[in-house]
Amino acid sequence: MTDWNNKEEVLKELEYEGYYLEYASEELKSDREFILSAVKKNGSAFEYADDSLKNDPEFMKEVDEYL
Repeated sequence: MTDWNNKEEVLKELEYEGYYLEYASEELKSDREFILSAVKKNGSAFEYADDSLKNDPEFMKEVDEYL
């Protein structure tokens, strides 16, 4: 059973499907470093990132190459 608050467990799930980020805690969805790692594993995970990150131009520059 996956602990959706655990960074390592969620990243492991993202190796299979990007949409699994939907089940992650809100805290993880808004964690800049975690989302960058998630998008590196599976670009489709970005869809479930917190809007505050999607609206951050600096963050978007960082993740752009993985999308």
